[in-house]
Amino acid sequence: MEVVDHWEERCAWWRGADRPLAQVPLTRQVWRVSAQRGRSSTPGVYDLGVDASDEATPGGGAPGWLLLRTQD
Repeated sequence: MEVVDHWEERCAWWRGADRPLAQVPLTRQVWRVSAQRGRSSTPGVYDLGVDASDEATPGGGAPGWLLLRTQD
């Protein structure tokens, strides 16, 4: 796996309208990675994201990663 790029994008805050504003993530970290299964398969490009509020979860749990886009 290789990290191709990394950026931060604004979240669609209105999708979390059912939660208090303090709990709605305003930004998302996005990593574009190139990965393949095994050495003989063709690599694909994947955009993985995690909301800024999920980066540090209480109790040391894993943040909620999302597969945002694929390009292969």
